[in-house]
Amino acid sequence: MRMKHWAVLVLSVTAGMLVGYIDSRPTWDDTGITVAAIIGTGLIIGFIERRRSWLWALSIACGFSVFQLNSNHVSVTLAVLAFSLLGTYLGALVRRAISITSSAGDKGVREK
Repeated sequence: MRMKHWAVLVLSVTAGMLVGYIDSRPTWDDTGITVAAIIGTGLIIGFIERRRSWLWALSIACGFSVFQLNSNHVSVTLAVLAFSLLGTYLGALVRRAISITSSAGDKGVREK
């Protein structure tokens, strides 16, 4: 893997761990904000590197699950994986749409 892939991998695991840490606090009871943070993290990481979106989603879910090890909630880990997959593929889709739009705009400028 290239250096950029390693950096994105470390970033996604760290971001997942941060969200997991905040979610594991006893006073934290805002599931909607946690889900939005997971999707947002995936969106940003998927936008940064659109290839291997499944790997970035898996690394976010693994980072999050570090703080869920003492509980027997497999469904939480699967939900985090699902939301991180949604975020990373959405970010990759946005990145692709922007690149297609900008390349189509460049062709229009060259024709004039």
